[in-house]
Amino acid sequence: MKTFSTFTADILEPVWETLDLRGEPSEQYEALLAQHRTAWYQYRFEFDAPPLMRFLSIRISDSQWLILIHCHHLLLDGWSAPRILQEWLGGMSAEATLAYPNLHWGQYLDWLQKQDPTIACQYWNKALNGFKAPSLLCPTRQQRFPSQELSSVLCAAVNTDVKALAAKINVSTAMLFQLAWAKTVGNALNQDDVVFGLFDSGRAASLAGIETLVGLVTQLVPIRIKTDPLSSPIALLQQLQTEQFEWQALAPVRLDNLEATHRFGEFFDTLLVIENALDADTQTADPIKQVDSYQGLTLPVALAGLKDVKWQDSVGQAAALFIYPGATTKIRLSFDPHAVGKKRSAQLLTDFEFYLQAVVDSCNKFSHEAANSAQLNNSELNPLSTVSLELNHE
Repeated sequence: MKTFSTFTADILEPVWETLDLRGEPSEQYEALLAQHRTAWYQYRFEFDAPPLMRFLSIRISDSQWLILIHCHHLLLDGWSAPRILQEWLGGMSAEATLAYPNLHWGQYLDWLQKQDPTIACQYWNKALNGFKAPSLLCPTRQQRFPSQELSSVLCAAVNTDVKALAAKINVSTAMLFQLAWAKTVGNALNQDDVVFGLFDSGRAASLAGIETLVGLVTQLVPIRIKTDPLSSPIALLQQLQTEQFEWQALAPVRLDNLEATHRFGEFFDTLLVIENALDADTQTADPIKQVDSYQGLTLPVALAGLKDVKWQDSVGQAAALFIYPGATTKIRLSFDPHAVGKKRSAQLLTDFEFYLQAVVDSCNKFSHEAANSAQLNNSELNPLSTVSLELNHE
């Protein structure tokens, strides 16, 4: 059994740098800002040289600052970051702070140690059984470079259709995003049996207080989807939902222990990250009434004079699609420019939106045809009867 340890430094000074751009000519400001941003985020953390978090304060004008926070995922995951910022900035503006975590890191590690990893390993080996070829956008990739990104906003009509369909067939919108991403990757690779990595919050585990825990709890799981055009899209989405309930109840899995890794080495190089996936389809009962959800980071609008928030990730895979569901759904593609390239990345972003609409259309068409077929069959049995049919896909 592995032993987990947490080390807390007695004295650890934060890395806080400052930069003043107030005196710079306006025509050079954007270029200088981009230059400093690029250099800042290209820094690589060393695990034996803490802290794993850095701050850069850039003074833009007499009354405006830009704060860059650079953090390693070992310290915080996407679920934890808003809590940290709320605690930090909430105190400055006298806003209500979040409830104090009732689960601590040591307790989580104790629970993790008691879980049986073989059950999860067996589950994923079975899910990947018969998988014949890796899903790699760049199979020759040897070196990783800092990520670049492209972003877009999902068409309002498509966003509405996705939510309506998910509610109609009783699945999360995340299932539609998963299927659309599988079709996007499958199209790029000319494959109909696709695996991609999915970042899961890990907060669905049966451990009291895990939703308040600050730290790295997220897990990376290999999602396999067969995009057979002849199969029922509704049944496939409901199957994905059922499978998610199954694997979320398991202990986190180590990919290097899976048979697919032993056979292929790296067997996928794309990721899907759906921010706030647990509550994307529901109204948030947050005591703070004014809330702005910008790129998935939910914070009070007036929090310490905060104007906006931007989130940037440097991922290890060739491409990662980040989705921020909400009244307006934002999508962002983070990619390795040497492995995928900007033109191909832009096509992936366009294809995802296309396949998301295609998934909605195919489900609605299938549902309509099934309803017509059932109505016709009932009419043939009793041509004088009036048929009222309601389909409930569970």
